[in-house]
Amino acid sequence: MKILFFILFISLPLVANDCLNCPPDLANPVAEHNLEEFSKKLQHWSASSSQVMNSPCKHKNFDVESMNQTLSSMTGKKDKKLLGVQFKNENPELLKVFKNLTVKSRLTWWQKLFTKSPPEVDLQGVHSINPECVKVLCAVDKIWGQFVGRKMLYMNMKFGFNSSELTNPNAAVFSESEIDDVLLGLQDLPQSIMPMVNNRKLIKYLPDAANPDSGPLVWADSRIVLFAPWFKATQGSRFQTLAHELGHILHYAIPSEKKTEFNALSSWVKIGDTWEFDVLGACMPSNYAMTNPNEDFAESASAYRYNARALYAQCPAKYNFLKNSVFAGVEYREESQCSGK
Repeated sequence: MKILFFILFISLPLVANDCLNCPPDLANPVAEHNLEEFSKKLQHWSASSSQVMNSPCKHKNFDVESMNQTLSSMTGKKDKKLLGVQFKNENPELLKVFKNLTVKSRLTWWQKLFTKSPPEVDLQGVHSINPECVKVLCAVDKIWGQFVGRKMLYMNMKFGFNSSELTNPNAAVFSESEIDDVLLGLQDLPQSIMPMVNNRKLIKYLPDAANPDSGPLVWADSRIVLFAPWFKATQGSRFQTLAHELGHILHYAIPSEKKTEFNALSSWVKIGDTWEFDVLGACMPSNYAMTNPNEDFAESASAYRYNARALYAQCPAKYNFLKNSVFAGVEYREESQCSGK
C-alpha cells in the first residue's frame, strides 16, 4: 500500500512520548464506541518525527569505518569477468554482490528460451575500470564514487536490498546522505533478522513520461520505492516511513497462521472486499493503521521500533506478538536494551 501524507492529521493529538502519560482508555474507547471518537485519540502515524529521533537505540551516524573494515577483510582467489571487467583473486561473495548491482538479466534458462534478455551495460567501455582496478571495491569506486558505491555494495550484502540504477528501471543514484539514512533505518532493526530479503530493490525513484512520479502526497510504497517527497521530509519522517515499508516486508514473510493471529488482536473481519475492525475489541497504534490489517501491521511494527513505550502500554498484546513473532525478542523501550542491537 502507498503511504499518504495528509497535513490535516498534523493537528491531531499525539500519542504520548512517555507511557506514564498514555491515555488510560486508548485500548478501550469511549462509551459511545464511536469510530470518529476512537480516531481522535491517535496521531496519523504511529511515531512522530521527534519520537523517532529520540527513541531508544536510535543510530545517529552510519559507521563507515566498520563497513570499510568488513569489506576490506573479504579476500579471495577467484578470477571472473563481468560486463567486460576482469577481476582477479577476488572474494566470491563480493563478486556475487557486484553482479547483483550491475547485471540486468535475471532470467532463468527456460525463460531465456522465450524472452529476449535486456541489453547489458559495457562497464569496462563506459568506466575504463581495467587495468587500474581488478578488485570489486575499486570497481564500485570507479562507477559510483567511493562512498556511495561501497554503501550500495554493503547494503546488498548485509541487508539484501538493491539500490542500483543499473538493474532497476526508473531508479536514480542516491546521494551519500540519502543512502546513509536508508542504512541507518536498516541498522535500527534487529541485525539478527538480516538480510531481510535476497537482492530485493530499494530505490530512489526516477520518473519518466511512461512512469510519472506518484505526486506530492505519496512518499513511498512497499515495493520499496522512495518518491520525491521522502527526500524532502525530515530525517525522523524518513526513518518512520522506511520502517513502515519494511514492516510490510516483515508482514509478507510471516506464516499465514501468524497473520490470522495478528488480525484477531484487533478483531479484523473481511466483509466482501472491505476490511473492518471491531472498535470494542481493537487497539490501534495510529489512524493509518485503521485502513486494513496490512497497514495495521506496518504501523504496529513502526511503533514497536520507534514508539515502543506507548505500544507496550497501550497495546500490550500487539507488542508481545511483534516481540516474539517478528523482532526475534529484541526490544527498544529503554536505552539499557540497546547493547548488541
